[in-house]
Amino acid sequence: MEATGHSNSPIKTLARLALIVMAMCFFLYIQFRVQIGNGFSTLYGDSYDSAIVVAILEHWSNVFRGSSQWSQLYYFYPYKNTLAQTDGYFLIGIIYSIIRQFGLDPFISSEFSNMTERAIGYLGFYWMIRSVFRVGYGWAIFSAGLFLIANNLTVHGTRVQLATLAFAPFVAVLLNKAYTSLMARRRLSLLGWGSGAGAALGAWAITCFYITWFFLFFALVLSVVLYVSASATQRSALLEVVKEQRLALLAIAMVAVVSMLPLLSVYLPKAAESGVRPYESALNFAVTLPGILQVGETNVMFGHAYTRFLAWAQPGYQPMGEYYNTGVAPILFVFFCLAVVTSYARRQGGSVNRLVWSVAVATIITWLCVIKVGTFSLWYLVYHTVPGAKALNVIGAYQIFLIFPILVVVTLYLEKWMPRFSSVTLILIGIVLVVEELNDAYIVLDRQAEVEKITGLVGAPQQCSFFYVSSWGDQVTPTAKIYAHNVSAMIIAELLRMPTINGFASFNPPDWNFANPDSDDYDNRMRSYAYSHQINRVCKLDLPSKQWQLIVP
Repeated sequence: MEATGHSNSPIKTLARLALIVMAMCFFLYIQFRVQIGNGFSTLYGDSYDSAIVVAILEHWSNVFRGSSQWSQLYYFYPYKNTLAQTDGYFLIGIIYSIIRQFGLDPFISSEFSNMTERAIGYLGFYWMIRSVFRVGYGWAIFSAGLFLIANNLTVHGTRVQLATLAFAPFVAVLLNKAYTSLMARRRLSLLGWGSGAGAALGAWAITCFYITWFFLFFALVLSVVLYVSASATQRSALLEVVKEQRLALLAIAMVAVVSMLPLLSVYLPKAAESGVRPYESALNFAVTLPGILQVGETNVMFGHAYTRFLAWAQPGYQPMGEYYNTGVAPILFVFFCLAVVTSYARRQGGSVNRLVWSVAVATIITWLCVIKVGTFSLWYLVYHTVPGAKALNVIGAYQIFLIFPILVVVTLYLEKWMPRFSSVTLILIGIVLVVEELNDAYIVLDRQAEVEKITGLVGAPQQCSFFYVSSWGDQVTPTAKIYAHNVSAMIIAELLRMPTINGFASFNPPDWNFANPDSDDYDNRMRSYAYSHQINRVCKLDLPSKQWQLIVP
């Protein structure tokens, strides 16, 4: 994995490109090996959350066909700007809409969108680690592969919005090139790269607010660390060039603000309607000390071993919630600790070394902010001082973002600072780092069963303008009573492009009362909702038979 010399030979260039693509395909296979092995008959997630994702992605397909308003989905009628009920999935929706043009069903199109997203992350990380941190060719390929198969992303593979971490390297490169242009006083280049970064952040934010906020939070802390660690001469030079290029920087800021307007226009009113997240709620999702290395019980290498270790070391420990397993793989964590110590010793050895040391410091500072000991957490300061923090609840998901800077620091350590080992030893280290990221993820979505749910649908009778759905008839668990019929209604509404009363999201409407469809009062509840919102021409779709019935003339 040693860096090799540069060459202008077309043959060598093509060979390198081929190896990059082959390595990407190899890591994609590792990531999606179960789906590939079963012929994509069973996919990430289940028939609830994954189906909601499909409904939102299908919405964007409708938008790009010109049959939907971008902020208004076909469910939760008659509420407006319903995109703000959950993440927006915009950039993923672009990918999905292109894939759907090939006639693939919504569920495999969603999975292929996920694969494409991971491929983008691989290429972006490779580009960033090579251009910004000057890492050699072999190590760049390897670390990009680790970025693609990161355990804490894999274990949450059904949440494709979290995988938009894939866009972080691209935005990082844009910002770095903007900074380089700023210091070189190249105004047009500064405007181009800076505006590109601002536009990318706006599109990313309306795709997944959480990951975009995490990136901006990290970038803010990193900027402070870089400024503080700079010499007086460097700070003076920066302030001078900022003053000189203030109009260009103002223009970039305006582009960034305008790019954020779609997000703000729909999400701020919803935030005012639903209120901010209470600090106590966010604290419940902070990372406990065992959670730092908690890779989840389905991790191939450490899942069961870490559980047994905690049973011995901390008998009272109980993993809680869906996000208990966002921890960093233990061996990678050890290398990160070694890299932090080494980067401190080498921080004065050039601009790249100072940058890596600053990345390490920013990683530690921000990581500490989402950790709690008892009821104490530095998140209290973040919550009350950093804009947007009050909109976050699952702050433990920040560990998913941290795989990005951690891999940067570790890669520099492995290539440049680690004691020299034989090729065999390096290969063994590489294999261990790959294997510890492997996870038997939550892959239970029966694609054929989901496709059958929407196969044979016919348009509603002419007298029907809106609809709600029946039960599937087997909704006996508490979760099924809430999700099963509602998520089916969401997908059907987007496919038929017909508004439905049903739906389920992170934030439901204030008078949402659409659970328990097998109860005797379900139809009366739906009628009362229609009457209260003055909705006429409402039909009921019987999900098993796919038959329509006029309920409210």
